[in-house]
Amino acid sequence: MLKQNNTKIDPLLEAEQHRLHKQALQLQSRRTQHLLAADSTTSFKSESDRERIFANWLLLCLYEITEGTSDIESQKHLDMALQVITRNYDAGGGSQMVGTHIHPFLIEYFLYHICLALVTMPSFLDSQASISNLTTLLSREKSMVGIIEMLLDFIKRLAILRLEANREGPHSSTVLLDSITIHQDLENLEIPLDLSPDQLILAEFYQKALSIWLFSIVNPDEKSNPQIQRLVQEVTTKMSGISDSVKACLLFPLFMVGGAAISQEDKDVVTVLFRELRSWSSLGNIDVTFGVVKNMWKDYDDGIANAWDWTTQLEEKSMRVLIT
Repeated sequence: MLKQNNTKIDPLLEAEQHRLHKQALQLQSRRTQHLLAADSTTSFKSESDRERIFANWLLLCLYEITEGTSDIESQKHLDMALQVITRNYDAGGGSQMVGTHIHPFLIEYFLYHICLALVTMPSFLDSQASISNLTTLLSREKSMVGIIEMLLDFIKRLAILRLEANREGPHSSTVLLDSITIHQDLENLEIPLDLSPDQLILAEFYQKALSIWLFSIVNPDEKSNPQIQRLVQEVTTKMSGISDSVKACLLFPLFMVGGAAISQEDKDVVTVLFRELRSWSSLGNIDVTFGVVKNMWKDYDDGIANAWDWTTQLEEKSMRVLIT
């Protein structure tokens, strides 16, 4: 059940909620340990169990998103789901990906969350080989963003570029060359023609949000760049008055344009958009995400260098947030 804004929870009900959540986590952990410890002989029943266990980890992750927790639990749940779906086993002397037994919608839902987790949780880069292989199991009829493969590719490349920039500096030859290639690929990106009108709008939002992220990596102290500020205004203007079906996947682009906003007028628009999204979905992670954006605003106003560095901000506070 989704929490409603400004709703006071009865202390006894809250205590019971925590008890049931803890109980569910313990039971799920035991089931997962049993599954991962199973021998190489898999039956239809065991693969059905795998799908249920995988779905339960996604539900537990959704619980953390709904509650707006900012600890490591959502990261743990995604990691456990990844282990469940990508565990290889020997069958006739070979290794096989067991994700073929999982419903395509669950795979798409998982990929959407774990690829966006790279934006705030770089540690998932270590699992990209397994994650990328799962895109082959997607259904042709995309029911989420409709551009999962594009998302996964560009977010992975930008997450790697961010690590390179942190290690070598944003103006190193490696970072600059890689950024030019990514920029060209983003500019030349061909949006699939079979997307719905709402998915086309989302594709545009994501494309521009990725461009803003790319710029922030290579030019961490140039948030006031006129081209970036025009992108902020273009996207926020189009976000006003969009249909509900688009709002379900709006948090990532809103986070990117929100963090890039510098004028009070643009900040006011971003604030309204965050409030509308929170009112529409009642998901607690929206509040956490907006808090990160406001901290970026404060850092910029205070003249702090690299005011776009949300990963450092989150790490310093031992916070985790999924912008999904």
